[in-house]
Amino acid sequence: MDILKRMKNSLGYSRIECQDNVAKVSLLGVGVFSNQRIACQMFRTLSDAGIVIIMVITSEMEISCLIPGDELGTAIQVLCTMSFLLGVRSFLLPLHFGATDEDDEIILCLDGWPPQSCREQVGHTGVESMDTIWTRLQTEQASERYRDLDEHSTLGILRLMNEADKQVPLAVERALPQIARAVDLIVERMHGGGRLIYLGAGTSGRLAVLDAAECPPTFNTPQGLVWAVIAGGRQAMFEAVEESEDHPEWAERDLQSLGLSNQDVLVGIAASGRTPYVIGGLQYAERVGAGRISLCCNPDAIASRYAQVAIEVVTGPEVLMGSTRMKAGTAQKMVLNMLSTATMVRLGKVYQNLMVDLRATNEKLVERSKRIIMLATGLEYVDAAKLLADAGGSVKTAIVMHEKHVPREQAEDLLAAAQGRLRQVLERRE
Repeated sequence: MDILKRMKNSLGYSRIECQDNVAKVSLLGVGVFSNQRIACQMFRTLSDAGIVIIMVITSEMEISCLIPGDELGTAIQVLCTMSFLLGVRSFLLPLHFGATDEDDEIILCLDGWPPQSCREQVGHTGVESMDTIWTRLQTEQASERYRDLDEHSTLGILRLMNEADKQVPLAVERALPQIARAVDLIVERMHGGGRLIYLGAGTSGRLAVLDAAECPPTFNTPQGLVWAVIAGGRQAMFEAVEESEDHPEWAERDLQSLGLSNQDVLVGIAASGRTPYVIGGLQYAERVGAGRISLCCNPDAIASRYAQVAIEVVTGPEVLMGSTRMKAGTAQKMVLNMLSTATMVRLGKVYQNLMVDLRATNEKLVERSKRIIMLATGLEYVDAAKLLADAGGSVKTAIVMHEKHVPREQAEDLLAAAQGRLRQVLERRE
């Protein structure tokens, strides 16, 4: 047989070679199959389906099995079905196995899979049906509570939505210990010069962009300290580019362009917990030594397996089945608020509950700066405004100047020595 040179359409994490009527099926250690337990499960399924396994070869980067070449077609069918049933799309994303073309490439498309014959082949292995896999995701279930949603009045629809939303803060509360661990990890990496990078697709990615964009004006963070990566790029922020979430290798590309390193921490956000783009990002983060946090809205999420800290805010079925922009999205926004805000508090960018590090880039924020100075010092409005001007627009500097009775330059030196922690400067005894 000719060697099958490469596999198209997102098969970048697998390889098939045939020679002398022996086929070698390799699962590379970059997608979810760096977990050799899952890979071995896939190969056991081949054996259960009656396919002869000549040999299994493992290495640090991949796991492979040798099978008779004339059984390759059946093996491909079984592996395609198994990978889909397991929710693993970084191995075989396409769902239909077709013929090879003139260049010996395997061509796959998205229709007509899996055939009934293939379902029957793997049925005796105890594998669950695709319906079972999807309904096991709580966010994909159809709740009987909202079955008659389309028969309600406008007010009735809103009451059901409001009733459902009331459960979100309780779900977040149950995840607080994991959220706290995530904040500690972020702070640790930032103390070492690292960045906080969010990664998500669809609604999850848009919420990530929103939170990251708010950090510079609220906490005066330097550009790029908190960053968000959304599957599909900038276009996906304003238009649906939902198919981009099916490409784990795109996450690696996007993170490489940011220069993700072992100093940084990555937060992979996926309501379902099985988004290939997010899983691919977490896998790449592991390889470069970056911190890894997952944020999902289903229990026992696949993405959780690839995180050092797994946050699972279980919000249950949506009022509108599968519309995770609703409860799940609300929960994700709450958690992202917590991650960024608590991190900035820990980094000394807050004094009392005042955002003393804000960047006053418009009239509203200038006025807020004056009121913060008034609250921290007891000064009247006119005096606070003058002090802010004398401090070059820096709220922290203004407060130190007043409380320590020092000129601007000395106030700035005191803050620098305390790594910007205002409380430490104010409580220091001369």
